[in-house]
Amino acid sequence: MRKPNAFRLSIALLFFLIGCLLFNGTKQLSAQDKVNIYGYFSVNYENVGKEPDGNNSPGEFSFPHLNVMMQSRLSDQFRMYINLAGDGGGTLAVRNYWGEYVWRDYLKFRAGKIYRPFGLFNEKLDAVPTYLGIEPPELFDNDHLMLPRTGEVMVHGNIPMNDNTLKYAVMIGNKEVIDEGKAFSWDLNLSHSNKLIIGTSGYHSDESGAPQSIGEGSPSGGVLPWMARDKYTVLGGYFQGKVSNLTVKAAYWAANHDAVRDAASIVSLDQITGLNAIQRNRFGLTKYDQSSDINDIVTNVSYSVKTYYIRLGYTIAGGTIPAIKWETTPFIFWDFYENPETIAKKTYGGDNEAGLADDGKFAKPTIGIAIKPIYNVALKIDASTHMYKWNGDDVSYKEIRFDLSYFFK
Repeated sequence: MRKPNAFRLSIALLFFLIGCLLFNGTKQLSAQDKVNIYGYFSVNYENVGKEPDGNNSPGEFSFPHLNVMMQSRLSDQFRMYINLAGDGGGTLAVRNYWGEYVWRDYLKFRAGKIYRPFGLFNEKLDAVPTYLGIEPPELFDNDHLMLPRTGEVMVHGNIPMNDNTLKYAVMIGNKEVIDEGKAFSWDLNLSHSNKLIIGTSGYHSDESGAPQSIGEGSPSGGVLPWMARDKYTVLGGYFQGKVSNLTVKAAYWAANHDAVRDAASIVSLDQITGLNAIQRNRFGLTKYDQSSDINDIVTNVSYSVKTYYIRLGYTIAGGTIPAIKWETTPFIFWDFYENPETIAKKTYGGDNEAGLADDGKFAKPTIGIAIKPIYNVALKIDASTHMYKWNGDDVSYKEIRFDLSYFFK
């Protein structure tokens, strides 16, 4: 399957930055043009208990985050940003980048490969020491993304309203999808004195297939590899509140898909993966064999992917070790995710959480603690239980995680 072409994006960004410099005219460089370099890295250990189907993965260390960010303010109007990532402790590569023109604080223009403003987490997932927990909400789990994380061109701004601030962002374009209808998204939220945030986000795209083919792993957006076409919209809302030392985060999202499956891809799935009886029936494969007509495969499908989460954390400023003040935050989460269309094997574009369940649903309670001896360092330990239906029974398995992360500048 053809891949989206990033060349046009690179050329567009180059001309944008050249235009920025030309528009800036003869203004001299000053101290504000200094490049600020900062970043995050983490070391992670995860042990997954024995799953109901007998799968038992050994515990292992990983290096999920190594990000080096560079930001420069060229003038009062122009900024540049580059995020280099070396996930897995490998070679650094460009994760995202942008150039921005600020006309006013309430009207800014940004172009590049941009993390999409969407809910509370998408723009912050690299900043692992700063947020509650180790894993992101299921919405942004790379095994089952509900939408692509990046876009290309954005208009955004902040509008002061007494003690409140209204923030908005509208984004178009997306190099991570094969899109014929020009994907676009929006985010709107109202914050009050840094103690309360209420917002809503949305995304819409009409895509002629997925960037990943069957066998190339989980998709980088909301379209599964066996789709010939998928028109879908993601809508939802989110909330964050802080009362004294207590932080509450919550959100709900639903993605409504109107799609057409590729019949040959469905036959391939049946031949190379372990589809369960419910999945085979859903795809029209119950009576299918080599002598069957491929037109018996069910291709037209409408379905919804849904998720919500609730996250609670209570921060305690504890005692001190010489020159070190410890900050401890116990936390508890509840995540729910549902996707009736997915399958179990990630290698073929599925999801080994929702895809294991009879009905594509699972719930995941998590309990843990984050310890910060200093602001720049976070030690997190948590444990989760995956709960779902398998072969008609209520089953579960456990995960234990450890994460040590650093912020540097």
